[in-house]
Amino acid sequence: MRRFLPTALLLAACGAGLRDGYFVKDGVRYKVATLDAAVWQRVNFSDNDLAWVRKDTAQVLAMNCTCKDTGDPSLEVLTNHLLMGFTDKWLKDRATKQVDGRDAMVSRYDAKLDGVEVELEVAVLKKDDCVFDLSYISPKGHFDDGEADFDKLLGSFSAGTSGMANR
Repeated sequence: MRRFLPTALLLAACGAGLRDGYFVKDGVRYKVATLDAAVWQRVNFSDNDLAWVRKDTAQVLAMNCTCKDTGDPSLEVLTNHLLMGFTDKWLKDRATKQVDGRDAMVSRYDAKLDGVEVELEVAVLKKDDCVFDLSYISPKGHFDDGEADFDKLLGSFSAGTSGMANR
């Protein structure tokens, strides 16, 4: 568990912020529930729009939107792209859920990240020519500690495009 925190913090880099409770980027805006600031610290991770680290066990919640040159890959292909960098991946569960009125593929894995055992859950959906992904990564044995917060983000997710950034 302690080895996971330095790895997560090394990923930190400059990123965009929130505006009036919405993340806004390139004509896309989306909103998710607010997380408890006493538990989750908002951080900037490279290649993610929004990210948080759990203060006590170094779990990571992250989300991103890509709207350029996405083509039309399947949700399974998009999920596999999210798993790049993980080794010894073992799919534990996969389901299709409705998120913001669209089908989302939600997959749970055991894996390793830089040799450290982790549990992760990823959700991928396509909407308005964009791909949205939400990820939850936890040190092995601590997944249940943050699962409800991942579910909260996923259940509250709403997105819009086409000039909504100015509303």
